[in-house]
Amino acid sequence: DTTSPRVTSTSPAANATGVAPSANITATFSEAMMASSINATTFKLFRKGSTTKLSAAVRYDAATRKATLDPTNNLRLGTTYKALVSTGAKDVAGNPLDQTSTTTGLQQKTWLFTVRN
Repeated sequence: DTTSPRVTSTSPAANATGVAPSANITATFSEAMMASSINATTFKLFRKGSTTKLSAAVRYDAATRKATLDPTNNLRLGTTYKALVSTGAKDVAGNPLDQTSTTTGLQQKTWLFTVRN
């Protein structure tokens, strides 16, 4: 296996609005992932425009190939967030995430969503 994994779906979806402040953030992968590579270092949440990572628990469910980020505190009303899965996330063969294989170099997955007012 030399194919890099990618994120095939997210919740909330990219550019979603009206997200509940208590929402967890999920990323589903194209193939089975190395559970030890899915953690708070490789799956992060930020307020848009900030470089400060929000505190959250991260877990990976091998049966569904889904990573879940559970923020420690509720998300702020009316705030836009950026979720990120880094290239440090690896499949079971050790291939790093490459969200856009047609672009030179490994590409992380990022998406924005907005919590309801």
